[in-house]
Amino acid sequence: MHLYGFVRATVNVDFIASQKLPLKALKALPTGGETYQIALDNEKQVDIDWIVRSDDKQEIYAAALANADLTEEGLPIITLEWMVILKYLAGRGKDQIDLMWLLREKGLVDRQLVKSNIRELFGRYAYWPLADMDNLFLEADVLRARDESAE
Repeated sequence: MHLYGFVRATVNVDFIASQKLPLKALKALPTGGETYQIALDNEKQVDIDWIVRSDDKQEIYAAALANADLTEEGLPIITLEWMVILKYLAGRGKDQIDLMWLLREKGLVDRQLVKSNIRELFGRYAYWPLADMDNLFLEADVLRARDESAE
């Protein structure tokens, strides 16, 4: 989320991976994977959530990673459109805040691509997540319009 311009209170970094790292874990993640603490310099440490899904969302995370953009260094970064889907599926309060920020930013997310990805993922069962997404798009538009009218 920081890469896309949204700064919130969390200071951890999330990675999607296929296996755990050979490091001492701080804790197991409820979604699968582990949290590690990495030293950035002598004074600062950062928590790394190393997400290794082995549940019903594993296929979705694999699709998000397969469609990631690569940085100049070759590091895959989840696209905005896949970030919207992952935040939607996570459903936690902080993920809903992130999701609404992504959708409120004018022209940031290709909403048709989000819907296309959902159709591809869910096939004939896409009706409900697509209906939810349309409602989220509308809510984001209303919030943005309210913010713009207050300026």
